[in-house]
Amino acid sequence: MTWPLCFLCGVLCAVLGGLAGGQLGDRYVEWYRVSNFEGGSSYVVVFWGLLGGLAGLAMGVVGGRLFGKVSAFSGWGMSLGMVLGMAVLILGLLRWFGDVAPTLLGDRVDLELELRMPKGWVPKNSVKAGPNPVLLTDGVTNFQGGLVEWSGVDQVAEQWTVPVRLGLNSSRPALWVTVELAKQETIRIRLPRLQKLEVANERFSGWLAVEGAQAGGPEYRYRVERRNVQQEERMHASWELRAKATEQKLVALLSKDAPLEQLLRFVTEENIYARPEARVAEELRRRAGEFGRVMSAPNRSMGWRAMELMQELNEIPADCEAPLREMGVELAKDIVAFRKQEKDPDPDLLAAELLKRRYEAWWTMRSRIGIKPGDRESELIHQAAAGSVIQPIQAIAMMSVTAKAGPR
Repeated sequence: MTWPLCFLCGVLCAVLGGLAGGQLGDRYVEWYRVSNFEGGSSYVVVFWGLLGGLAGLAMGVVGGRLFGKVSAFSGWGMSLGMVLGMAVLILGLLRWFGDVAPTLLGDRVDLELELRMPKGWVPKNSVKAGPNPVLLTDGVTNFQGGLVEWSGVDQVAEQWTVPVRLGLNSSRPALWVTVELAKQETIRIRLPRLQKLEVANERFSGWLAVEGAQAGGPEYRYRVERRNVQQEERMHASWELRAKATEQKLVALLSKDAPLEQLLRFVTEENIYARPEARVAEELRRRAGEFGRVMSAPNRSMGWRAMELMQELNEIPADCEAPLREMGVELAKDIVAFRKQEKDPDPDLLAAELLKRRYEAWWTMRSRIGIKPGDRESELIHQAAAGSVIQPIQAIAMMSVTAKAGPR
């Protein structure tokens, strides 16, 4: 084989080697837990692809020169075969030494745990408020995260059963699941070996004692569930249907000029924390004149939601000042009531989060509508929340000018 044909063979092998190297890099990222922080895993895949291309170029040129003496076809065939053979060999070595996620009948699996707590154990409010992180670890590396599924918590015969779900993406022989129930309790469960799964593993095991726990302590049982393509497709389809229904509901609300309360209810049901999308924000600005009425209505939760979303308005209507002042007095009373149980060893953190969100929204709107730091409502809220977890830092800083402002 002539040198030009050898170089052409090298280019073809370089392309094949680059593609094979990229695939090997992708397997390396998954099996050796390469972090994607700042695109680290992408750089690894590119490096493997370039390395494979260079190796393919070298093997193509050398192989074509060595095996092409008989014919060009034998040189090309042997060179391509060397590239593929080397890729298969490296893939086998990566697979052998890597940490490959276990499968069942070819499907990836999730691990389901149920924790049966001792009699007399009751989840505190701080636990229910979360977060309750769950980690799959070998004691050094964290492989997968999850959360406690509080919607499935059950109580039978004075014992609480707490369900936990997370992906099983490691086949290491010694695996632990760590469940943190806020500051109330941390449970470490050593899993049995789950490298080779069987259909029987889809059924719950018997109740097992948590290793290291005292007699009568928490117990657990486990099973795996296949995460097959059909399940993922059904889940994706259900999300698409939900998104379509949400869009249809929004279009209907916008087209029929529905009352502001219905639009506020729609935004709250979709996501109480997220800012509304552009179409909804524009509609809220068009309905600016209705905010004062809704804020004064008997439905206080709707009134507070209107006050929070009033931040989307370009200009605040003058008739919103009086309701906002009344809401300031109401908020101060709610904070005082909450602070009576704030020092309780198990405070209601969800109520605290609600009050804090309302505090921040009210404090933002009072400056836009002309309520000064020294006004009665501002003073009442400041005195009620001072030193509390409810009071945002920026509000404390702004209240430093109160001494310079006379009372209203």
